[in-house]
Amino acid sequence: MSCGAGAFLRGRVTGTCRRRHIAPLVASIAVVAAAMLHDGAASAYGGDYYYDYGSDQSDAPADDMPRQLVMLSGELAAYVDSNGVYTITGNVKNGYLWDARPLLFLHVSDGPRSYEIEVPYGAIPSGGELPFKVKVPDASPHAGLAGYDMAPAAGVARTATLDVLYDHTLVVHPGGHLSGLAVNSGSSTLEDPVLWAVVHGDASVLDAARSEPLGSVAPGQIVPFEMRADPSISGVSYYSCFAPSSDSVHPLTAQRGDQKYLMRYESGAWLYRPVFAEDGLSVEMQSTNSYPFETFATVEIPPVTRDESFEVYRNGEPINHTQRADDMGLWHVSFDVRGHSQDVFTIRGFERGETLPALLADYIRQDMWAWASGAAPDSAVYTSLLLLSEHSLLPEPLPPDEQAGPSMPGWIAILLMWWESDDVSDDDAMAALSHLIEAGLIRPG
Repeated sequence: MSCGAGAFLRGRVTGTCRRRHIAPLVASIAVVAAAMLHDGAASAYGGDYYYDYGSDQSDAPADDMPRQLVMLSGELAAYVDSNGVYTITGNVKNGYLWDARPLLFLHVSDGPRSYEIEVPYGAIPSGGELPFKVKVPDASPHAGLAGYDMAPAAGVARTATLDVLYDHTLVVHPGGHLSGLAVNSGSSTLEDPVLWAVVHGDASVLDAARSEPLGSVAPGQIVPFEMRADPSISGVSYYSCFAPSSDSVHPLTAQRGDQKYLMRYESGAWLYRPVFAEDGLSVEMQSTNSYPFETFATVEIPPVTRDESFEVYRNGEPINHTQRADDMGLWHVSFDVRGHSQDVFTIRGFERGETLPALLADYIRQDMWAWASGAAPDSAVYTSLLLLSEHSLLPEPLPPDEQAGPSMPGWIAILLMWWESDDVSDDDAMAALSHLIEAGLIRPG
């Protein structure tokens, strides 16, 4: 029932939860899933709205906890949602002494067929947890979870600092949905963070629930949130293992002619099965929104030109949308997704040709200058390098991050200062940084 530790084995979990009671303060929370670090922890109960301020969380991994990522025993569940889609939920704890991002693959058995599902996962602080929910639209209602594989993913983790307020404002309402308040306890603004939690019945885990994106949340700002179990779920007793995530962007890859076209999306709904038209000028994708409330979707599209103009259709009918280019020149096409729906969306307006490389955003220069000036930690510039690597702006990709933190030689500050003052070109700076990565002078740990 509770958020605790077990001994991880390939494809299964053994062991029992270790309970520790700590002072009631504010509990750190952590897409898809989400990450969390507990200063104090609680569960929100329905009925008499009782709050259990003692829980089995701690400020650091328990002494007997394996120093690795652990799928929590008793919190892995599967069900068929209100739209008939096979759904798997679970919760992962980070037993490392550093932040980590899980690379999680679920193995689904479905009669003569089988699936391997990669779960897009956010960052988990040391000792924190991150619930997840993944839908498998291709599976039948008779599918079953056959096991999983899990390991740390490449790159440093980027965690969110968002805390739930455990007071009279945290309420489980009749019908089972939860409302409450959360505060940004960090020193930087969070853009569209979400909160996750494990949903419990009286005797077992029922679901994992997620809030809507909370917009731009400044340091110290308090924002309201709500979350709900799937409409097919009944008998909700309480929510636990609250966790924040600011990383809710998922890959969306489709074949376009002879090239793999990599898009990404952010949404409270599930987008899947993208298929380009034969002429490559439009893409069609399925959507599932199991929740009764309307949500949004934003699709990130690599440009072929800087002048594309997109149109969005729902089930063949044109709908309102917005389009903008971000600092890296990538298109962001946003539109609404109806509550409790299964719709087909089509985006038209693609141009023929190869996609253009991403632009080098000014804020990356600023982050690196801050590090070179001693005003930012190594992790800040390494995060910028990760972003460059993700968008192929570095010729040499970053190696996997399996250690306690990045290692950055101080003397590369000279290179970054030359770059900031335009004494070194963008291309030369990227080539130099790539060479340092290849030589092992810039590394995860």
